[in-house]
Amino acid sequence: MSPYPRSRARPAEAVRKSAASCIGSRGVMTTDYVIGVDAGGTKTVAWLAGTAQVLDDAPVASASSGPGNVRSVGFETAVRNIHSAILGISAEVSIPIRTLCICAAGAGRRIDQTRLQEWGESLAVAENVLIRPDVEAVLASASPDQTGVALISGTGSLAWGRNADGQTRRAGGWGYLMGDEGSAYDIARRALQCASQMADGRREKTPLLPVLLDALKLQHASELVPVIYGASQPKHEIAQLAVHVFACAVKGDTVSEAIIADAANSLSAMVAAVTRKLHLPTDCPLAIAGSVLIHQHMYRQRVMNSLHRSDESATLVEQPVRGAVRVAQMATS
Repeated sequence: MSPYPRSRARPAEAVRKSAASCIGSRGVMTTDYVIGVDAGGTKTVAWLAGTAQVLDDAPVASASSGPGNVRSVGFETAVRNIHSAILGISAEVSIPIRTLCICAAGAGRRIDQTRLQEWGESLAVAENVLIRPDVEAVLASASPDQTGVALISGTGSLAWGRNADGQTRRAGGWGYLMGDEGSAYDIARRALQCASQMADGRREKTPLLPVLLDALKLQHASELVPVIYGASQPKHEIAQLAVHVFACAVKGDTVSEAIIADAANSLSAMVAAVTRKLHLPTDCPLAIAGSVLIHQHMYRQRVMNSLHRSDESATLVEQPVRGAVRVAQMATS
């Protein structure tokens, strides 16, 4: 039995048919292939594609597995999930893989990239192995020349950019203890802080307090302490409350509105900092990703208004794995 968890992959027959479409009349492969992997904090997605394949097309094969963030779930768990996703496509059909590009959350530091690089090369899946931070896949998905700024707001937050000279800079990404401003966790944490102040009488009560209590299935504010501090995964469980803060803001809750406005300004400040450090024009390509920015249109508009840009001037990236494939393709060409 394999030590790796089962990945959700396309059936082998479908993979063979996709690969067969790239085989010439004499049964010889007419193209080489790359694998792009988006190893995120929630799941890992891997795509197999031709070196010259248009990213709007469906991949030759795809597979997914569990979270691949080396920081949040640990190195061993992360690489086990990444390996599972890679096996889900590379083991289905025998074709040459030129480049494997793994864009991993939590791999923005050199020490993590080096460790992943050594591990990726040990798999002997591809001729070349590239390790990149997950945010690089986001930018590559939206900008063909990979210049501009990528902004992520999900459980955590980060802005990252590259200019035409290849220089890169980042802002945010300091984690939930020191940063993650404008993220789901940050928004929910601020809301809980305000709710506790309401319960104390230090702040005027608004509907936010009962909404949070109802979301947690609690009767009294005093029950918040054991539930919040006793959570098995506090960062993720707290972040899930952000959706209720957005709902309150839409209904006119003044405290929730203030939290959302301040969070949006925090994200725009990250983008502005990266743009300034890289000497990029204010209308440079902007890629937006992460569950909060993708699904909360009102919040996204606030961020864009703070940047003095139209909502249409940004590219929403719902499948960063496309960018991982593009990075692999450019490295292979």
